[in-house]
Amino acid sequence: MKKNIIALLIFAVVTLIMTYPAALNMKKHIPGDLGDPLYVTWALSWNTDKIYDGFKDYWDANIFYPNKLTLAYSENVLGIALAGLPVMLLTNNVVLSYNIMFLLAFILSGFGVYLLTKHLTGSFWGSIIAGIIFSFAPYRFGYLGQLPVLTAQWVPFGFLYLHKYFKGFKSKHLVLFVFFFIIQWLSCLYNGIFMTVFVVLFMLYYGIRNGSIKIKYLLMASMTLLFVLIFLIIFMHPYSEVKKQYGFKRSAYEAEYYSLHVESYLALPQLNKMHGIWTKGGVSAGFVGLLLAIIGFWPGIKLNTYFNNRYKLLRRFWCALFYLNIAIIAWYVINGGQPINIFGKNMLGNPGKTNPVSCLLALIFIRLCFDKNLRQSVYCFIKSINLNEKFYFITAVTAILLSFGPTIQFFNESSIKGPYAILYNYIPGFDGIRVVLRIQMFVFLGLSVLAAYGYEKLSKKWGKKDIFGALLAVLILIEYSSFPISVCAVKTDKDIPAVYNWLGSQKEDFAIIEVPLKFSDPFGESLRMYYSTYHRKKMINGYSGYFPPVYMRLAGLNDAFPSNEYLDILRKEGVKYVVINSDKYPGTAWAKIRESLNKYRGKIIFVQQFDSDFVYQIQKG
Repeated sequence: MKKNIIALLIFAVVTLIMTYPAALNMKKHIPGDLGDPLYVTWALSWNTDKIYDGFKDYWDANIFYPNKLTLAYSENVLGIALAGLPVMLLTNNVVLSYNIMFLLAFILSGFGVYLLTKHLTGSFWGSIIAGIIFSFAPYRFGYLGQLPVLTAQWVPFGFLYLHKYFKGFKSKHLVLFVFFFIIQWLSCLYNGIFMTVFVVLFMLYYGIRNGSIKIKYLLMASMTLLFVLIFLIIFMHPYSEVKKQYGFKRSAYEAEYYSLHVESYLALPQLNKMHGIWTKGGVSAGFVGLLLAIIGFWPGIKLNTYFNNRYKLLRRFWCALFYLNIAIIAWYVINGGQPINIFGKNMLGNPGKTNPVSCLLALIFIRLCFDKNLRQSVYCFIKSINLNEKFYFITAVTAILLSFGPTIQFFNESSIKGPYAILYNYIPGFDGIRVVLRIQMFVFLGLSVLAAYGYEKLSKKWGKKDIFGALLAVLILIEYSSFPISVCAVKTDKDIPAVYNWLGSQKEDFAIIEVPLKFSDPFGESLRMYYSTYHRKKMINGYSGYFPPVYMRLAGLNDAFPSNEYLDILRKEGVKYVVINSDKYPGTAWAKIRESLNKYRGKIIFVQQFDSDFVYQIQKG
């Protein structure tokens, strides 16, 4: 217990350093930008209100009026809201609640993997290193503005109690797994859906490979998972309704566009301080973490291939082709997929013409088919690997393959169809996922556990020295460093624009629209959503994963405001007030609009001005 407390403190301190300066002014600043973070603050506030109201009209949020079920256009973040409820009860400051949940996402992600790997390996420093790899992996700093994606801490806790259940078969461990599984689903749909894939993989793997598990315990776990999924499907039914009503669906093109490529795993994000200068768009685990993971997976035996001399020439030819393709891949990675030019001559074209990844896979396949001794060596290699190590290796490899999306690509050049295409085409829910690459979290879950095993093997060989573990942890943190991160100021309470306090003082329930609509500028609409937490009026405005027809129609008429068509739509939909943000119009556009409004006094009249915000009222027909 004492070591666990020390570990928790380590992750807390590391989080404060790695996310600096996020913790300095948590009441009036927010990490990342003012797009998705403000959507989440709005959603947290909405969830808190609905918890107070007993979840009355929970899914019918105040955005995208007059549409219903608008909370189901994107993440509902109920799990994050429940975790942040004590903060809201004590402070009623949604920005502070957001920031605390942001920091906890890093602290608990690291601590969760620490507990998981401590249970599997017993190594303190190996588990600390594993937690660092999982929680502070460079790719996570590319999601600073997307709290639901960062909220992955319940995944390792869930797997921890799955392991405990399959070891001792205690019902309390199964109950705790269910709790963390549900809270992960409610915190982030992406992580919940992906977690389901690997939970099923876990049960299949240990059910088949672990002969000590009785069938009744496996059935109990499977039935429990089934009932939990049925509950979640019922609760999340509005997502299905929205899909049917508006045809909301992510195309295969979107799934491919927001997937990783082969070269992505060989690079780090540009914001990474150590490697990001010369790599971009990557999700590599870095040198130290990856080396530990390889050591963790390697069983310590040699791969003997026993080649006969008569195949020596053929072997050398195969090796030459193999290393040639490795060299070509390395060239493309370093040069961003550009053709290979030597002395001004194009020696090799783009990756789509050379297809080095496909050639490499073909060479490996051919070698395995015709080299019996190699197959036997690989079989012995795999057989000698620890049961748990093997599962987390399979987890990492499966996640890598799925992260490529429907088609495995190398620098935008399609190579082969990926296994994700099966999930997209045949498993409900996967056609609603846009950013497939977010499954990379499970790549790092697998790598972090393997790294813990790697450290444990090294410590047995070199002796368990705390200084060695601490040094490796520091090296990984240096390699992962991305601070200082960006933070943005957010107005709160009396500092917000006066028009929103005025709207909040109006007691009756009515609908508004703020113009101009900002379809092409999500920051503008998410800021309006955040300010709506101070008045909670229904609004045609909104920012989410999808945009409904009424909003899109009015957005298409932005340049025509005011017009008979525009005002007739507002009157038909029952909008009472039009809030005009005059400072959002370029040049003399506002002066022309203000002059035009005088022509429509029978439909719209001036009410009040608040600095650059003008309130007009739609006249009833």
